[in-house]
Amino acid sequence: MTEMTGRIIKGVGGLYTVVTEDGTFYKGKARGILRKEGKKPYIGDFALITSPEEGECIIEDILERKNSLIRPRVANIDCALIVFAAAEPALSLELLDRF
Repeated sequence: MTEMTGRIIKGVGGLYTVVTEDGTFYKGKARGILRKEGKKPYIGDFALITSPEEGECIIEDILERKNSLIRPRVANIDCALIVFAAAEPALSLELLDRF
């Protein structure tokens, strides 16, 4: 088994897609010990993975986050863009302030 670092790009029902620096995609689950430690994988997290089989992985650890959002649950964000309609529906400055 090889140990690699990758970035989590998708997560559905506890199954995560991780892409490594060389562009290889892996699908796998996080170790149960991470839950016990209170580490839940977020989209955008850098993770330490092992690959027992081709195309599959086990997320061994989550590396330190530089930032995160709770909703949507994402991490390591460099830029965020908020888009609102200018005419229809009418622009709500109150809603814009909340975002």
